[in-house]
Amino acid sequence: RRPPLRLTETERDKCSTVGAQAVCAEPFATLWPLCTRWTMTDTCRIQVVCRVRPLNAKEESNGSSFVMSFPSTNSVASGNKTFQYDHVLSPACTQAYVYQNAAKPLVKDVLSGYNATIFAYGQTASGKTHTMEGVLGDAELQGIIPRIVEEVFEHIYSMEDSLEVQIKISYFEIYMDKIRDLLDAF
Repeated sequence: RRPPLRLTETERDKCSTVGAQAVCAEPFATLWPLCTRWTMTDTCRIQVVCRVRPLNAKEESNGSSFVMSFPSTNSVASGNKTFQYDHVLSPACTQAYVYQNAAKPLVKDVLSGYNATIFAYGQTASGKTHTMEGVLGDAELQGIIPRIVEEVFEHIYSMEDSLEVQIKISYFEIYMDKIRDLLDAF
């Protein structure tokens, strides 16, 4: 079982001090449970990570700001309510930081032969695509998926040439109670 995410004091300061009480139309949170291992002998450790994406250019030009605050590295507060998660990634957290702390442990499990799932959940414009895809082709702003692909293929290329590797990837969207495979060409 993977232990809960741990931050250094510097990382904790960087990722938990953003967020002021202000007016904003909607919370920008992406939630996904992370299941690292599932076998007949292991139990599944699901972690729920709340990623609050940064404001986009349009929101900044409109003068938007966050209605949430980040009292700790595992909670988000809005108004008089506080919500607890296994971990909270504030808008100050970079895409690389999100990958290193939320997805990379899963890649290590996959490369060890386990199944893994990242499930992004949130309302429209909450940051699911920003978190999962980011800006393709931009090393700093790319999201979780391109980083996973890069790491998996780096691992495969470093293996012996005589080994055969089979990869199966699913990328599904559930929208309006309909499931669609985003990798299906038809």
